[in-house]
Amino acid sequence: MSHTPNGYVPPPGDLFKEWRNADSTAHALEQVHVRMAMVALNGFGEPPTETERQNARNLRTTADDLFHLAMAEMKFRSDSKGRR
Repeated sequence: MSHTPNGYVPPPGDLFKEWRNADSTAHALEQVHVRMAMVALNGFGEPPTETERQNARNLRTTADDLFHLAMAEMKFRSDSKGRR
């Protein structure tokens, strides 16, 4: 079974859907962190903690890894069709 370099093993099914879900979640969390940082710069709140930033980085890494797996799957499917 394929897995990402950081050890995440996607469930059986649509890799493209898994990638889109992970990418959307990572993007939303990144947006929250940017907002938190901007509010903190204006003196109205706290920036994201190191743990929160690390969690976001891990999620982005998983999404990026799933993207590479999905692209490899797409290439495999394309190559398989060309061999028929």
